[in-house]
Amino acid sequence: MSFDKTKYFMEQLHQIAALLPGHYRLKGGDSAGKRHGEGYIDKSRILMHARLSADLAEEIASYFCKHRVDVVVGPETSGARFARDVARALMDRSMLGIRVLPVREVSHGTFRIAE
Repeated sequence: MSFDKTKYFMEQLHQIAALLPGHYRLKGGDSAGKRHGEGYIDKSRILMHARLSADLAEEIASYFCKHRVDVVVGPETSGARFARDVARALMDRSMLGIRVLPVREVSHGTFRIAE
């Protein structure tokens, strides 16, 4: 019997109430409002659970472990914290030094490296 990662993560997200139902307008959509999503994942709830955060970071790192990664970026505050978890997982796999840079939204859908 194989381990179903998707089922595991969905169960964990439900258990910690990180999956928020509803219809959301996503940032970066044009004036016609074409970017919408059903449901939302509250990353701040994930970061309160170290094991789940580490497991998700490992899963993301597994997609990039065959590539040379020098920098991982994430939105300021909780996104940058999660980017650090992903960078740590990548370093564990490759032994490369990886920088983590927080980014800030400077205009609607445009991001810059935070100073």
